[in-house]
Amino acid sequence: MQNRFGDNIHEKGLIEDLHAIQYTRKAEKTQRFVNYVVDYIIAISLGVMFSLGIVLVMTALSDATFDEDGMLVPLFYLTMGIGFIAYYTGFEYGNGGRTVGKMITATYAVRADGSPLTLQDAFLRSLCRLVPFMRFSGFADTPWHDQWTNTMVIKR
Repeated sequence: MQNRFGDNIHEKGLIEDLHAIQYTRKAEKTQRFVNYVVDYIIAISLGVMFSLGIVLVMTALSDATFDEDGMLVPLFYLTMGIGFIAYYTGFEYGNGGRTVGKMITATYAVRADGSPLTLQDAFLRSLCRLVPFMRFSGFADTPWHDQWTNTMVIKR
């Protein structure tokens, strides 16, 4: 069969059309909660280790001490935040939308149209997680970091 431009085309049947549809289900709240707990523990642990490493190097190279009057406390929190963001961004972008928590629950993050996350999407999702009271948005149907970045977490 040819179309009006002379190109050969094949007629698709109902079965082929059904196979072409990607079925996706949004992740359940319990799955998202497990994702949150596992990923938060890992991200904070990595952030603290990264921060302590930087702070220890800084104290070894200078006469600085780890006290509230010095610059090491803000440096500690800054590097901890960088480690936190790096964990989420690295895993969600580099691992097909999956963090360790998402691997456990067989879920993954995608854009709202079902396409894979871009580096920008993963980075913005990570930044959104630093917003105060963000954790409470998980009780809603769609958490803020999904709403603001036009993404969702789905189950395979």
